[in-house]
Amino acid sequence: MIIPRGIIYHSFIDDFNNLIKSLVCNLKNQSKIKNFENTFKKFNKSKYCISYPFARSALWSILKSHNFKKGDEIILPPIQIKGMLEVCKSFELKPIFVDLNDNNLNFDLKDLQKKITPNTRVILLTYLYGIVPSLDSILDKLKKKNILLIEDFSQCLFGKYKNKYVGNFGDYGIYSLSATKTLDTYGGGLLVTNNKKNYINNFKINKKYFNHSSRFFLIQKISLSLLRNFFLLKVNFFFVINFFKLFNLLGYTGYQRFVGTRTKRILTYLPKIWFSKYTSLQADHGLRFIKNVKYQNKLRSKVVLKLRKEIGEKYFCKIEKKVQNVYWQCPFFSNNYRLIQKNALMKNVDIAQPSIMLLTSIFNLKNFKANNLYGKILLIPCYHSLQINKIKKIIKVIKMNA
Repeated sequence: MIIPRGIIYHSFIDDFNNLIKSLVCNLKNQSKIKNFENTFKKFNKSKYCISYPFARSALWSILKSHNFKKGDEIILPPIQIKGMLEVCKSFELKPIFVDLNDNNLNFDLKDLQKKITPNTRVILLTYLYGIVPSLDSILDKLKKKNILLIEDFSQCLFGKYKNKYVGNFGDYGIYSLSATKTLDTYGGGLLVTNNKKNYINNFKINKKYFNHSSRFFLIQKISLSLLRNFFLLKVNFFFVINFFKLFNLLGYTGYQRFVGTRTKRILTYLPKIWFSKYTSLQADHGLRFIKNVKYQNKLRSKVVLKLRKEIGEKYFCKIEKKVQNVYWQCPFFSNNYRLIQKNALMKNVDIAQPSIMLLTSIFNLKNFKANNLYGKILLIPCYHSLQINKIKKIIKVIKMNA
């Protein structure tokens, strides 16, 4: 019995069919793109939605629409994709990192209070691994302050606080449609907002600066997904996990990260592909799969609740009141993470370390709890299609070393 660390939320056959389509089909069917945007905003209970090639491109559009000055401060979590930081630096904004708490991997409220200054213009709030914090505590810090709140719910699609979907509490929400997400359209990003003026301003920017579709880039994305799905096929993953065992014996650690290691080099310019157009093939794919997400969220949450109950609540994030977590991944905390990962691998259970970057490490920033916390995180397989016998095996191999 072999258990991969994660899945792609569409099949090998889907990828194969879409690869064929991508070679010849029209990528600029605006009615399909608009239909997907309208469907997404309806599912997410948002008023407006705009599509982009990446979530970081949506962030660029938002920052562009608000005309911030050089040196204005943007608050970021220390665990976030590097592309978001690169967008902020392209506007010469000053990144301010707020520490995380281990209850929900969201902002430490005391540190947030301390880091908000008269120069703070933007806060990027990220729901890591699909875990929702008590948002009232964060929103209270922003009352009567002229600070733009952007929610990055890329890992938390249809997560809720007080029965309201995340992405709708701030001025904007952004969602990444990239590989391994619960709604994955071979890349892409979405901006949602409930403010008409924000929508109009960003719609104009989208039309002005995002003006070409890249068929070659789309083919690359679909081909990579096809390759991943090929190696996730049961007969093929047998060889993959044995390669991982060989890497472990040879001392190579790159395989340990969920989707591989990331370079710490900060881009000095933003790539042209970040300003391409979202395609109608991606939109059509998204329309087919968005209806499955809520049901899959429920199944995945049941898997996580079983893991928490059997392994022990102390190893997991706290479940806040009045929240609905979606658990894109299931973070598990242990000082014995290396031993657990190694022994699980020997038992054919593929447990990964985070691949989302610790941004404080780029700047060599000390005295952050997140620096120590990051090193203790393991991501346990928790996808919706896990069968009960595999769940029991995961529990057994972790409890042996926890």
